[in-house]
Order: sequence, then C-alpha cells, then structure tokens
Amino acid sequence: MINGHSEEEDEEVLPTFHKRKRTSTINYDDAGYGKVTRGSPNDAPVKRSKSGKPVRGVIIGVWRDSDQPDDEDKHVIFGFIDIHDRLRTRIYGMNRRGEEVIGNAPTGAGGCWVTFERVIFDSHLAKLSPAEVKEYVKIRSETKPELTQQERDEADAKAVLKAKAAVAQQEAALPVVLEPHLSSLSRPEVKEYVRIRQREQENRESDKERRANELKAAHQAKINVAEKGLDTGADVPASPELEIRHSARSENRVSARHQAEAEAAAERVRKEKAEARERQHEKTRKEVALAEAIIQESAQMELKNNLKKLNKVWIAQQAATTTPRASVPPGPSEVVDSEVKYHHGIKYERKQNGPFQGKLVSQAQILSIDGEDYVEYRILTKPSF
Repeated sequence: MINGHSEEEDEEVLPTFHKRKRTSTINYDDAGYGKVTRGSPNDAPVKRSKSGKPVRGVIIGVWRDSDQPDDEDKHVIFGFIDIHDRLRTRIYGMNRRGEEVIGNAPTGAGGCWVTFERVIFDSHLAKLSPAEVKEYVKIRSETKPELTQQERDEADAKAVLKAKAAVAQQEAALPVVLEPHLSSLSRPEVKEYVRIRQREQENRESDKERRANELKAAHQAKINVAEKGLDTGADVPASPELEIRHSARSENRVSARHQAEAEAAAERVRKEKAEARERQHEKTRKEVALAEAIIQESAQMELKNNLKKLNKVWIAQQAATTTPRASVPPGPSEVVDSEVKYHHGIKYERKQNGPFQGKLVSQAQILSIDGEDYVEYRILTKPSF
C-alpha cells in the first residue's frame, strides 16, 4: 500500500535541531490536516542526533507545509520502497541542495511521514498516479547517480516513461470481474456506462438511489451504443484463449510504445540541448563581431579627432609666427627671388615674410614628442665660413 507507515521503521534521520518539551504532532483530521503543532521556542535543547547516516530513496518533491517561502528552500521529500514493497514518503530537515533547514520540521515518532496531499511533486512527477510514482522511485533507486544535470534530466524522463509502461502492463494483466449488473454488457457498453455514471455522480445520491441509478445507467448504455452502431458482438463473449492472446498483444504493444516514447524523449532532450548550445554559440559570435565593429569605429573616430587637433595646432602656430608686411613695389634695381629647390624629395621654398623671410624653408610637419605636439620646419642656408 502506498504511504503506509509503521512505527518500527520510524528511525530518526532528520538533521539535528532542538526539540521541544511537548512532542510535535501532525493532525490528520479533516479540519487541520497537515498542520504542525509546535511547543514553546524557549524550552531547553537536547542532544543532537547522529549525523552522516545515508538518506534512503530519491527526491520526489518538497513539503507543502514548510514555512520556507521559496519552494527551492522548502523541506525536501524523499520516496523509498520499504521491506514490504510499500512506497514511503518522508520529510528531511534540509532543502533539495542538502542545506540544513530547521524551520517547522516535525519531530517525534511518526512526525516525519507525509502523504501525497502534503507533497509538492517535482514537475516531471506532478501528473503521475501514485502507482506510477512508486514505479518511478523503484527505477531511480536502482540506477547510479548521474554526473551532469543533462544526464539527470534524461534519466528522469526515461524513468517516468518506464514507470507508466510498467503500471500499464500490471493493469492489463489483472483480471477484471464486473459487477452483476454489468456482466452482460459489451466493452463499448461498459465504457458508455462509466461515462453516464461519472456524470451522475456529480450530484449526491443515497445507497438506494445509487442502486437504481446503476441499473438505469446499464440499460441506457446499451441503448446509446446501439444507436451509435458501436455494439459489435455484444452477446458473444470472448473465449479465454482469445482474451489471453489479446492481453499479451496489448502488453507487448504498450511496452513497445512506451519504449519508443522513452527513446524519443531522450532524443528530444539531446536535440534541445544541442540547439541551445548552437544558439549560444551563434549569439557569442554575433556579440564578438559587434564588439570588433565598435572597436574599429571607435579607433577611426579617434584618428579623425587627432588629425583635427593637429591641424588646429598647426594653424595656430602658423598664425603666431606669421606677421604681415607692408607691400612695397620693387624699384628698378630690386630683384624678387622666388627660388624653389628640392632635396631628397623635400621641397624648399623661399619665404617672402614671417620669421623665415628670405630663407628656403620646407613645409611644416607636426611631430609628437613625449606626448606634446611640435611644428618642424627645415631651413636651407649657405655656410657663412
């Protein structure tokens, strides 16, 4: 039976925390189900329990009534199979990361056991039936721990599908004994009967009304199936040999289908991981290309700004060293020398005004020495010795 508990298996595995004078209990009545009654916080502590004892089972979720606001910090719930082949669900005084969480964790004999209603199941287990959760715990308890999160996700997905397949096979193998008022119905008629009764049970009914309604539903199911043309062989019961062969084929089909679903799920997980990595690589490549473009554009802008700055320096120095000279018409004996000379590719031109008036001077060049800008001129002059 799922979630059955006995006192001889209530060994203390909770991480250490202070106990209270009054033993904590979990009330299972309808009014206060799952609520924990705690003692006074001012009572004296007792000795801590022994640490280092291995935890049995696998994590299936967290405790719904934990006082921790974040689900990731709530008390973790482990599921394991006991010696009587029962699924046991137990609170531990830690979160799913293994960090100690005291909070409102229950103490005392039996306080650590919880039922499915008090468990917030992990997402891959949320839609499973209790029998499927039990099979999942069996499967995951027998596998070795995975090294990466991707491997754990794939193993969880496979275990879920295998658990569903195992429960389906068990249910297919179980013989079905119908109620007397259903013994004469065919399979389509039984399905129609179930549909009618599910709709009727939305309203309350007494035992007497229930019996009458069941008979009416069986009769109405036959009428509905006959009208829909679904009653094939209603009065021809299948032979035991045919039922056995049909059951075996059904089991094989279910097993093959679930195995294919498990492999498809694992392949889908691997494909999604590969696509995620490729998207990340593409994003990285785009970011690198964008950064390089920004750096190149910044370098070009800086070069333009430096050239503008040097031009301004050169223009300012030219204006500072150049003084206007009154224009004097040359006399009959005055000769204007506009001589130009070249040497090693450098042009020397005789200046008519300024500080180098009458000298052969090259074009100005901007030099940067120790971080400071200078204007260089080259002057040709004849030796005076």
